[in-house]
Amino acid sequence: MGIKGFLSFLLLASSLASSPSVFAQAPKPGVKPVIEKNTEETATREKLIYKIIPALKPDLEEGEGGKLPDTRLEVAKCTQSKSNEQLNKETSLKTNGLIYKSIFDAQSRGEFKAADKAIQKLTDCRVMGHVLLQRYLYPDSPRIGFSDLKNWMEKYSDHPAANRIKRLTELRRPAGNKDHVEEARYKTYLMGALEPSLMDARTNASFSADRTDEQNRAVERLISKVNSKLYSKTPLEALDSFNTSDAARYMNAVEKARVEENIAHGYMVQGQYKQAVKMAKPLADKHDRDVPVANWVMGLTSFKSKQYKQAAKYFTRTAHASGVNGWLSSGGAFWAARSHFRAGNYDESDAYLKQAAHYPRTFYGLMALELLGQRADYNWESPSFGNKERALLLSSEKGLRAYLLTLAEQYSLADAELAGIDPTAGEGMTDALLAFALDKDLPSFALRYGNANLGENERFYDAALYPELPWSPQKGYLTSKAFLHALVRQESRFNPRAVSPGGAVGLMQLLPSTAAYIRDDEGLAGKDKWQLKNPRINLEIGQEYILSLQNYPSIKNNLFYILIAYNAGSGNLTKWKRQLEDIDDSLLFIELMPSAETRSYLEKVMRNYWIYQTRFGEELDSLSALAKAEWPLLTSSETGKN
Repeated sequence: MGIKGFLSFLLLASSLASSPSVFAQAPKPGVKPVIEKNTEETATREKLIYKIIPALKPDLEEGEGGKLPDTRLEVAKCTQSKSNEQLNKETSLKTNGLIYKSIFDAQSRGEFKAADKAIQKLTDCRVMGHVLLQRYLYPDSPRIGFSDLKNWMEKYSDHPAANRIKRLTELRRPAGNKDHVEEARYKTYLMGALEPSLMDARTNASFSADRTDEQNRAVERLISKVNSKLYSKTPLEALDSFNTSDAARYMNAVEKARVEENIAHGYMVQGQYKQAVKMAKPLADKHDRDVPVANWVMGLTSFKSKQYKQAAKYFTRTAHASGVNGWLSSGGAFWAARSHFRAGNYDESDAYLKQAAHYPRTFYGLMALELLGQRADYNWESPSFGNKERALLLSSEKGLRAYLLTLAEQYSLADAELAGIDPTAGEGMTDALLAFALDKDLPSFALRYGNANLGENERFYDAALYPELPWSPQKGYLTSKAFLHALVRQESRFNPRAVSPGGAVGLMQLLPSTAAYIRDDEGLAGKDKWQLKNPRINLEIGQEYILSLQNYPSIKNNLFYILIAYNAGSGNLTKWKRQLEDIDDSLLFIELMPSAETRSYLEKVMRNYWIYQTRFGEELDSLSALAKAEWPLLTSSETGKN
């Protein structure tokens, strides 16, 4: 939402409130990128399924051992005769890295004889676990059996795919077989949320030490039910559920108010403004800064009706509310500045712009800086990856494999290996891991690891938080390089193998059906959909999709419309434009949209876009336009930059 938080407030600071991307993206159109849809499609993307291994055969995770015939695969033997000290020399690593690249490339094309010849040239066998998996799980390879899988687990149980292969091995166990299978020893140490300083600090309203465990569970169920009704866009049902629940009597006055303010917000975004004000006003007047959403509702409805002085009063309360995240605080301050300006209070307007500008990693914070004639001071420096860091990384088996995998251009596999390294394993390991990720172009790892590590002067490494892709579209950048980076950061966190529960695939989270339409290739919706995990192919098709949306008559380069259509479908864009046809203020339009998840998505992508434009030296025309409440466009000066 704009203000990231309104569904996180709807959840009353539940676990979603601490997520780096609270709401998931809706799926793309299933058949055509511009198909008109009458119902809003949504599918959570927060729990991306990270596939470490290539595309899978349909039966791979199904069935029980012994029901289908297994085949032993013959793979050339790798011979390693040199010591690790000799193998860790840069010349040896580079030589073997190039050989591994040729092996992975050949196997990706199903050319196993060529791969076997290359395997025989290796002098370093420490990445063979990954080679074997690619061979075993190639789409057209025979069904791998229990014996090969058990042998793999004996040698490679510390690899990223070990937990998954362990499960598969048990599925393939023949009836009556009691052979021991090694337990998986892989563990990820990569945790944390993006830019934690912007996360919601409000406490969980479903828990209180003054309630019994049973009462807390009853309150949690009530909040979940209310949230479900609001997510389904039925605020009247949400209110009825709250008013008729016995669990509400266990809540104190402020807790109740925080449920009711979210219902008021639900009424507002459904266009029921009178009902929204009827609920929000008494809450805001009674509880003041304890109900920032109620004040937000009153601020927006007042601004919409041109009552700017009243709007400023309510937005000011939101800006000063305690325990809210940077997205909400900066939004309240920015809208307070807008309202004061419209009311003729220019000094107050300037003061609240400065308050919003304290959050230069937020949508409204960046616009505040623009209006103040300032630019955010980002830290594009990277920690050094020198001999000391290299030696420390190579002292870890996982680090060594990651190093070789980057030389073989297997970035996703390297990323997964790095995630399994304990950053406390040695002094300086934390800096070594981040330095390596940036030096070797591992954007997914850099993004996730960079949010938890500060550089000199306690500053984030923005080069890690906003990393550059090591891949480009097959035909180069035909639209803004910064815009594609912004989308990928939000869609997949730079993981080219990401697969959503809704079936969207790859860097730009494309539905296979959409990719098939864009390319006029039905194979991409079926047997060839695994190609969408190829970064360059995925970026190329995603870029073609963006260009098709950009040129669509009802969009006409409008950045907001492009993002809404990409996230929620062009049918919803058409519906919401019709619902809000009397709103010509671009910022008011997005805040009154019915979909909180699309609002959140849009504002995060725009934030990403502007920061990447700063990094790549693109003109920030859309930021300048939006800061003046004009509609932002993907203009010619912002396209085709390489």
